[in-house]
Amino acid sequence: PRLGNKAVLHLIRRLAETRPEDGPQPRDPQRSAQALTAALGRLRHVSHPGSLIFLLSDFRDLGPKAEAHLAQLARHSDLIMLFVHDRLERELPRMGRFRFSDGRTILTVDAGDKRTRDGHHAHFSEHEQRLQRLCQRHRIYFLPCATDVDLAPHLRSGLALRRP
Repeated sequence: PRLGNKAVLHLIRRLAETRPEDGPQPRDPQRSAQALTAALGRLRHVSHPGSLIFLLSDFRDLGPKAEAHLAQLARHSDLIMLFVHDRLERELPRMGRFRFSDGRTILTVDAGDKRTRDGHHAHFSEHEQRLQRLCQRHRIYFLPCATDVDLAPHLRSGLALRRP
């Protein structure tokens, strides 16, 4: 996080220059949690009171320190958390075997098993509800955002709901 148009243009340029080989790396939850906490800490120092802040993430590695930063940010700014998720994260199809990887290990899931589907859905729902409770507690606007929806109309309708 940085202030100004120059910083925004730099971010957009970095996103546009990303190559497939720069893509997903093996996931290290501890490192990811530390990076998220550090980014939110930096954001606290560069944001001004009354700022409108959009946070886009799956918030998978949101730990207590990061939550504390969010609470502090929410006291002085308007926060909008866009919870980005994939349809498969929310609910597995009724049939099929799926392979997932974090870059280190591979997991095969049999979606034909109802207990597996129910457990998968329950895990996602618990995460989403935890985020919703966090947002309610700190007056942060929560907007779930699936990767398979048309983003512009979704944001338009979702953000229109937040107006009094």
